[in-house]
Amino acid sequence: MRCVFMLKFISILLVVVFSFSCHSAEEHSPLKSHRVENNKDKIQNSTFNPFDKLQAFKQIIKKKNLNIQYVFVVDYSLHSGKKRMYLIDILKHKIVRKMMVAHGAKSETKMGYATDFSNVPESNKSSLGYAIVNGRAYSRWGIHVKYWLDGISKTNSNMHKRVMVLHSYRFVPSFEIYPLPIVTSLGCVMLSKKDMRFIDKLIKKQHNKRVLMYIRA
Repeated sequence: MRCVFMLKFISILLVVVFSFSCHSAEEHSPLKSHRVENNKDKIQNSTFNPFDKLQAFKQIIKKKNLNIQYVFVVDYSLHSGKKRMYLIDILKHKIVRKMMVAHGAKSETKMGYATDFSNVPESNKSSLGYAIVNGRAYSRWGIHVKYWLDGISKTNSNMHKRVMVLHSYRFVPSFEIYPLPIVTSLGCVMLSKKDMRFIDKLIKKQHNKRVLMYIRA
């Protein structure tokens, strides 16, 4: 038991110490960043229910001809040490999986919290809004798999240009470490290797592999 505890303690320390960023080939843009002011107590007791947006999800899915069963929701209002990315089955009306997810390094204005977001290349910030998980490719990081993200909102329309992708990284844990923060990215939606394997396997099984993602704060 002591060995197990020590191994978990060491893994948490590694997660905190090795703050690494995802690759990004960015270009300059005149678009401005925007700041989301969050109250810490409100964040920790968030009452956000992803199923409240079910109708909006379905409308976008129909309009864009996307996968009719699954939606990814990223809730950046929560601390990074908590599981704040959800895979939702909208047909069965349930959360299939909760996952840890990193935010952009420059989005973090308070330890573990993302409050500053941008659509600007080279900002190293996360973007908010609706996006489409669209196209599997090779990644240098994690399990060496990435999925392109195409932003369809005004606040994230440069995602593809910025190479803001869905990928994994070895120092993102699959378990919660709150109140400690996890590593940050250059804006990519960055998961643990374990969660990325699960997602990759699920998407590969889908007839329509274009899946909706909603990122909020």
